[in-house]
Amino acid sequence: MTTVGGETVNRAQLAVILDRFAENVLQMDLYDEPFACTESVEEGLIIYLQDSNGDPIEDATIESSRGTINAGSDNLYDTPGVYAGLEEGSGHYTITINAEGYNDHIETIVLEKGACHVIPQTRTITLF
Repeated sequence: MTTVGGETVNRAQLAVILDRFAENVLQMDLYDEPFACTESVEEGLIIYLQDSNGDPIEDATIESSRGTINAGSDNLYDTPGVYAGLEEGSGHYTITINAEGYNDHIETIVLEKGACHVIPQTRTITLF
């Protein structure tokens, strides 16, 4: 026997209560109020590329399984060492980073889609 809302119930009654609760939760909207998606394009991946001293690395080449990830003035972030790309790209990606004088870096990332746009990920990557 268990107490629910001040009443004592047996296992069968508890199972019915939990089933009704789960059914109500599944029927609930995820958002309390309607919303509108923007028409903006969101970068899926933002990379802050640095050396072992924390200084930005410019002129690196970053390739993904979907194409090149751009640096500086070629994306929304006009900042040295900042690379952004994979616009609205949910899915699994392998990125390869090459910069002269540094070891290559290869990493697999997963980008997820939100209600309207990709959920951006920000990574700080140090090359040695």
